[in-house]
Amino acid sequence: MSWIWHTLIKAIQLEYDPSVINYVVSDENRLSPYIEQIPLALYDPENIVSPEEIFNRVEVNPYLRFSKIFTRILNPERDEPNDEIVCDLVTHVLADIDRICGMSKRDFQLVLIVKDLDSGCFGDDISLFSAVEKKALAQVLLLFYKIPDFIQALLVLFSLIMRDVYLTNRDNTELVFYIPRPFDESDDMKLRFIIKIFVPIDFTYVIHWQYTYGVIDRPETIRIDRFVL
Repeated sequence: MSWIWHTLIKAIQLEYDPSVINYVVSDENRLSPYIEQIPLALYDPENIVSPEEIFNRVEVNPYLRFSKIFTRILNPERDEPNDEIVCDLVTHVLADIDRICGMSKRDFQLVLIVKDLDSGCFGDDISLFSAVEKKALAQVLLLFYKIPDFIQALLVLFSLIMRDVYLTNRDNTELVFYIPRPFDESDDMKLRFIIKIFVPIDFTYVIHWQYTYGVIDRPETIRIDRFVL
């Protein structure tokens, strides 16, 4: 079944403002007694339509769960052009209520941490991260608050984002970050932002890009013919 909050969640995942969604009540011939919203896949089965076009007209059947509300708004005997606007606004409110009711305590905690990140509590470079990456940061920060093991936190984070970052702990005195590709300024800033959050101030670290030497378990970094000693 498809519910009205599906489109809202999709818009949030794609980093769209939910206000771009325009909910439209299906005509009588298209109303379904089984689904609350026509599935998004039916709007674009070949995946060629832009999200903006899909969100511009999302057909819903508000009578499935909210008949007491919408039978008062949508009176077939009254020709009121503003009814559609009111219907769209009310559906937005109901979809957001659905979304919030489906959130757990952890979901709320993650939302609050992401808000702190966006407000600059951890630094201005957070703008480099996508919404998905911010959520991953929030998840690991929440883990870090409960289990203050910064190395484990970094390993978990790199399993979620920046997956090609290889981390080595040298005798618990120095961290080695190895990225087996050419230097990228944006990713370097991201990595340093992460280090600033999780690595203790007095803990030394080094960052290697593409060509380096002596990284344990990375055979490409111990080829003698690449370096002159």
